[in-house]
Amino acid sequence: MQLIGRKDPLDYAMLPIGDNYTMGLEDAALAAKWLGVRHVIPIHYDTWPIIAQDAPKYKEVTESMTPAKVDIVRPGETIELA
Repeated sequence: MQLIGRKDPLDYAMLPIGDNYTMGLEDAALAAKWLGVRHVIPIHYDTWPIIAQDAPKYKEVTESMTPAKVDIVRPGETIELA
């Protein structure tokens, strides 16, 4: 993650936060920091109980430790990438 962030500036990253099979909240926040990304979209969580996560908590943690803005996109919603 650190090499990617240094080599290629990124505007957006989609990071898994489900924890059981992917990164959890804290690891994904650290990944966002290492990437130096401007926006993060959390993915791969809340589809069944074993990967239930608190996306607003992820937003709070990530935005407190990085300059990234976290965009929580709920099923069926869309966002426009700038």
